[in-house]
Amino acid sequence: MKKRLLCALLAAAMCFGETLSASAVTVSTNDVEMEQAGTISENSTEVDAEKEKVTPNIIVDEYPAETIPVGKNSEVTIRVSVDTEYYVCVYNAEGKDMGIGAKNRRSSTTPTEGSSYVKIKVPLQLDDLPVGTYTLKWGVEDTERGSYDFKILKSLDAKDNKNIIKTDVSNVVYDGKTAKPNITIVESIGDNSYTLVYKKDFDYKLTTDNQKNMGTVGIEIWGIGDYTGIITKTFDITPQAPAITGAVCTGFNSAKITWNAVANANGYILERKTGNGNFAQIATLASGVTSYEDTTGLVTGETYYYRIVAKADSKTNANQYVESERNATGVAVKITPSSPKLISLESTSYNKLKLTWNTVNGATGYLVYQILADGSYKQVKTVAQPATGTQASATMTKLKAGQKYRYTVKAYTLAANSVAKIVSGCDTTGLSAKAKPATPVVTSVKATDYNKITIKWKKVTKAYGYYIYRKVADDEDAAWKRIKKVKYGSTTSYVDSKAETGVKYIYTVKAYTKVNGKNVFSAMNKSAKGAKVVRAVPKKPVIKLTQWGASIDVDINKVAGADGYVIYRKEGNGKYKKIATVDVKKNADFTTYKDATISSAKTYSYYVKAYKQTDESRVMSAKSKAIALTTR
Repeated sequence: MKKRLLCALLAAAMCFGETLSASAVTVSTNDVEMEQAGTISENSTEVDAEKEKVTPNIIVDEYPAETIPVGKNSEVTIRVSVDTEYYVCVYNAEGKDMGIGAKNRRSSTTPTEGSSYVKIKVPLQLDDLPVGTYTLKWGVEDTERGSYDFKILKSLDAKDNKNIIKTDVSNVVYDGKTAKPNITIVESIGDNSYTLVYKKDFDYKLTTDNQKNMGTVGIEIWGIGDYTGIITKTFDITPQAPAITGAVCTGFNSAKITWNAVANANGYILERKTGNGNFAQIATLASGVTSYEDTTGLVTGETYYYRIVAKADSKTNANQYVESERNATGVAVKITPSSPKLISLESTSYNKLKLTWNTVNGATGYLVYQILADGSYKQVKTVAQPATGTQASATMTKLKAGQKYRYTVKAYTLAANSVAKIVSGCDTTGLSAKAKPATPVVTSVKATDYNKITIKWKKVTKAYGYYIYRKVADDEDAAWKRIKKVKYGSTTSYVDSKAETGVKYIYTVKAYTKVNGKNVFSAMNKSAKGAKVVRAVPKKPVIKLTQWGASIDVDINKVAGADGYVIYRKEGNGKYKKIATVDVKKNADFTTYKDATISSAKTYSYYVKAYKQTDESRVMSAKSKAIALTTR
């Protein structure tokens, strides 16, 4: 009986695992004794392990990864009871069976060696599934025994995602702070490209000790959201790229390149190329050098391209240096008699234009041309090379107001022992402008009352009148608004009586003249120098002091628009302190404050500010003239 019971228990246990520990099944000594004593009857029900039906079961040994890249397959390893119908299926988030895995399958009738189960690998054909969350479910004979959630995500790694066409980590310019590289990851599907978004599609961390100093930095980038996978790269912290500030032909076979100095650079590399050739190094320069004149092998008529690279010691690689970013195209210089560089063409009056250009080394003078409508050139001026300075100019007069003119300049030198001119090229586009009234110069803008601001400007020659413009200074979105048209050219002031108290305004003026019945306007000076800023405030009060016994009356003449006054006092050579705030007395020509906190034989000084209360703040006037009184 004992042997039959033990066999039955072992057989039942095998339905739920391959092995059974010694402690898993026990037979009590009392049971044995009872059997021996005849307590357990031979007629009792006995368990026949070979005949008892085993409960079907399925066990998952190896699960798919929690995240699987799009386009990748997987598998699941299971153990199933012998000769048992089982299923392993994949469902989407909506519970739809994706037709992946194994369904209505039956295990072998022969268990895997060393086991009471059949061990099976079920392939999962996931390569066509889109990004999303999926559930793996398994069971036997239509009875679910378990489930497991996993995600299909796009991989950042091009090895696992053929649609990743670009993964760049930019170098970072040194600023003494932890580097924040610009990471560009582009995924292309069909005709559409998508640039992955930081903190939405990916995140990163710097993986090396050096994260601030010039040298090499390691970075690890991992997918988030719809993306998975990890990629590692490196980038450099580099010096600032020098900006070329000048690239000019200095003769028939020379060119001069100048650039801005770069902080922390220990030198520069100058590179040059011709046409479609490759850049090659032509000079290595010390850190203090910011210009170089190239006289090596230049050919007249040829165009050369230059770029400058800063270098600095690497903090991560001994005896090596890092280089700044390179300009892909460089700056072009054509080796000819140098063409003047045009600076500006500006109207200086209703019938005058002034053309300004940079001088050319070695030039004898300059020829100024008007570019006509058909593209031909008409010489209108000859200008000698200035004795000093780096700019030259010419003023064209007797022009028609409102008409557009276009000009350019050529430099020339004289051939040896000859008066023949050797002429440079020119800027063929030239500069265009219209002759128009001079831009009015605003001379003053002053608050003259709580709601009035007076604007004054200089008279403009031949002006028919002026437009006054205003905008709110503290509003970035505020636009210029025309507030007045002044119809006389001799008028040079205007009072804005619709200003809001305390609001800060900017004012400027535009002049106009008339040509064939149409207005021709000047420019409008919007710069800090030409557009004045002011706000309307109450007028400053006028006060009077009178001693009455042990008190001093401070009489304040009425200030239009004021809501009250603030009184300040000092004793002797002390400091002024606010001593009172009083409201305006309605329908009174003045307001009096009685100061009863005085002593005899002392000097007291007072001044007063008027204020107007707005919705946002108290707007103060300028302080009144200070008045002193010595008490009796």
